[in-house]
Amino acid sequence: MADLQELAVSFGKFVAERDEIQIDDITEDTVEEVVREFIRQVLKGKSLSEDELALVHVAVEHGLFDGATVNEMEG
Repeated sequence: MADLQELAVSFGKFVAERDEIQIDDITEDTVEEVVREFIRQVLKGKSLSEDELALVHVAVEHGLFDGATVNEMEG
């Protein structure tokens, strides 16, 4: 599960930097959209248990905030 978490954090950070997301842009809808993209692109549509989905959700959100912070520092 640690690998899944690290992958989800990295993906969230990547998306934030790719899409130039700012901290104020991150909403629950943004996180849900990125989680769906993560499952579709990285996990190739694999089903996740409730625990895994919760872990991915938190990890993606963490990555989005990390990436958005970098964007704001650079911008």
